[in-house]
Amino acid sequence: MANSKNTNDAISITTNTIHNINMFNITKLTTTNYLVWKFQVHALIDGYELVHHLDDTTEIPVVTVIVGYVTSPNVAYTKWRRQDRIIYSVLIGSISPSLQEIVGVIKIGLYTVPLRSRRS
Repeated sequence: MANSKNTNDAISITTNTIHNINMFNITKLTTTNYLVWKFQVHALIDGYELVHHLDDTTEIPVVTVIVGYVTSPNVAYTKWRRQDRIIYSVLIGSISPSLQEIVGVIKIGLYTVPLRSRRS
């Protein structure tokens, strides 16, 4: 008897999905392996369809929206910022401890800014 089970195992991604990124198989960034690390990280982030957090392919949503006379937080920005912080966290986790110290010095004030600078 034929198996009637659906074999389509497509991943459903909606606009409300926040990705928890697993960087377990990514080589830690050291002073000698930047290209390998970059290719691995980019391929993984691209696989999650989140490359737009690393480049300028999409605009960052505005922080607030105005409807009538009421200013409210923009739900799209809140979601975008949450995903951006998750990406930031996993990128820091994929860097060797000795380089994390350097990044820690450089990132002063950066944590409150998206991975790519907000344009005026």
